[in-house]
Amino acid sequence: MNFDVNELVKILVMTVLIPAIPVVAKYLTSAISAWAKDKAVNMENTIIAGYLTDIAEVITDAVTATTQTYVDSLKAQGAFDEAAQKEAFAKTKEVVVALLAQDAIEFITDMYGDIDLWLKTKIEAEVKKQKKV
Repeated sequence: MNFDVNELVKILVMTVLIPAIPVVAKYLTSAISAWAKDKAVNMENTIIAGYLTDIAEVITDAVTATTQTYVDSLKAQGAFDEAAQKEAFAKTKEVVVALLAQDAIEFITDMYGDIDLWLKTKIEAEVKKQKKV
C-alpha cells in the first residue's frame, strides 16, 4: 500500500474544506452583520447623547442668564410676582428655542412629541435645581 500525500490532501479538501465553506461564509456574514448593527446602535446612541447634552447645556445657560438679568433684580425689589415668573419663563423659553439647532428641535419633537411641554418640564426642573445651589 503506497501512501500518497497529494492524494490525502485532495481527499481532505474534497471531504472537509469544501463542505465547510458555506458554514464559514454564513458565520462570517452573521459576524459582520452583528458588528455593523452594533456600530450603528453605538453611533445612534452617541448622536442622541450629544443632542441631549447640548440641549441640557442650552437650557441651563438660558435659565442662568434669565435669573441673572431679570429675576435677581426683581427679587431684590420685591417685585417677583406671578406675572414676573411667567415672563421669566417666556424669556427663558424664547432663548432656548433661539439657541437650539433645528435638528435638535426635530429630535425633541421626534423623541418626546410635544416640544412645548417637554421644554416647560426641563426649564422648570432646571430652575428648581438652580434654586438649591
